[in-house]
Amino acid sequence: MRGVYHPLKKAQTPLFASLRCRFKTFNEDDGLKLIKIGRFTYQATYKGKAVTFNLHELRQDPSELFYLGEDEVFIQHTFDQSGYQFFLLFNERLNYFF
Repeated sequence: MRGVYHPLKKAQTPLFASLRCRFKTFNEDDGLKLIKIGRFTYQATYKGKAVTFNLHELRQDPSELFYLGEDEVFIQHTFDQSGYQFFLLFNERLNYFF
């Protein structure tokens, strides 16, 4: 792995053309140290500061709260950045996620 600095290219839409987004991937060469403590626990250390991340373990059993349609496939149980949990499903006939 290596660190990558890549400014995002402007998209053709006015919304994205007005944004100035940049990101950098950090790794060991940049001083980032990542240690796996447990199955869902990691510790990241950078510039002398250590932060422990306790990731959520989500069961990946299809829900028993509802039935899937004939063309629907259970993908995974997940959550968004706000913590809202949901089931990611895919419709094979119409070719979309929901």
